[in-house]
Amino acid sequence: MEFPLIPVLARMECAGVSLDLDHLEGMSKEMDRQLQALVIDIHRDAEASSTSIRRSSWRDLVQQVEASDPAKDEDRLFHRRERAGILRGQHPIIDRLLEFRQITKLKSTYVTRSPR
Repeated sequence: MEFPLIPVLARMECAGVSLDLDHLEGMSKEMDRQLQALVIDIHRDAEASSTSIRRSSWRDLVQQVEASDPAKDEDRLFHRRERAGILRGQHPIIDRLLEFRQITKLKSTYVTRSPR
């Protein structure tokens, strides 16, 4: 599958690619707005949760996460991501934190790393 793409990639490398920096700047600003809204929602949910969810419920959730922690150090990061996925849908804060992490990663990897 990769071999048929080699000539295309070689031509792209020689010709270069064009980036619409204005569009990327707009994407960056939109992602910033999304991140700010998520932060507000996360804080709101945290305040609501502190009064509506028993402390033991949070403790149970943390213990569930810790119980699935692998013993191997080289797999630790992968399993942390897997644990976060397992917890998706169990509380709005978890979903918002995962969305925040995803937008932040996309922005830092593809939008703000572009040449200016």
